[in-house]
Amino acid sequence: MNKVLQLFTFISLLSIWLSGYAQSGTIEGILWDEIGPIPGTVLSLQNEQTYKAQSDLEGRFLFANIPAGNYILKIDTYGYNEHVQTLTVQSEQTLNL
Repeated sequence: MNKVLQLFTFISLLSIWLSGYAQSGTIEGILWDEIGPIPGTVLSLQNEQTYKAQSDLEGRFLFANIPAGNYILKIDTYGYNEHVQTLTVQSEQTLNL
């Protein structure tokens, strides 16, 4: 009986962990203008929480393991107008910008 209880507990915990893992997505992209990539730009992704990412030397950015839901993406860097966009992150999906 004790082994059955342990197995049930293990399966329950595993399913809870997997369900949380599967309900996240990714946002990635490249910031560039007519001259080339825009490195060092801080991007913020907001809903109940705020997530931050920064573009690398090639302008690439990545938000990984973001819970599914609706977000506001804000991009604001020196010398450019602020960009605000509404996004929807879906489970197990990558949104390419």
